[in-house]
Amino acid sequence: MAITNPIKEVAKYIGWLAGSMAGIAAILYAIGYITTRTHLYLLGIDSFIQYAHEYYLMEGGNFFIFLAIYTVKVFLSYSRVYFIPCLVALAVVYPVYLLMRWIIVRLFPRLGRIAGLAPWLWRALALVLLAAFMFVFLIQDINKANKMGLRYRPMAFTEQGVA
Repeated sequence: MAITNPIKEVAKYIGWLAGSMAGIAAILYAIGYITTRTHLYLLGIDSFIQYAHEYYLMEGGNFFIFLAIYTVKVFLSYSRVYFIPCLVALAVVYPVYLLMRWIIVRLFPRLGRIAGLAPWLWRALALVLLAAFMFVFLIQDINKANKMGLRYRPMAFTEQGVA
């Protein structure tokens, strides 16, 4: 077993840490620059205002914080609506999966060997069934919105402009 020099190990760690921090800073700067300049461009004042480099880093950090908060809010709002239906779908799909697997393994041993060679097939089938349940719930939500008068109306383009 080779003895390593602790100074070299610390130097490797510091090099790795510096590289990682530089990469994170570059990502934050790029995102901050893009969001800030886009915002200023949309306001029409992009050529009048210049910010320091630290501001772009801060805006990049703010973007990721906002993104995380927004993602949690969306997840929580949809989880209240879809948690019970997903639980029901899982409670229906999993026993059906086990029953189908038992039938194939016991009654059709040759198909059971094929199923053992392709376990991804069962996962794909479960995913398709879950997607079908989610699609049904989505259609129900769209129908409820239509009944309440919240209809989606695409824009109609005419020769005079948008109607």
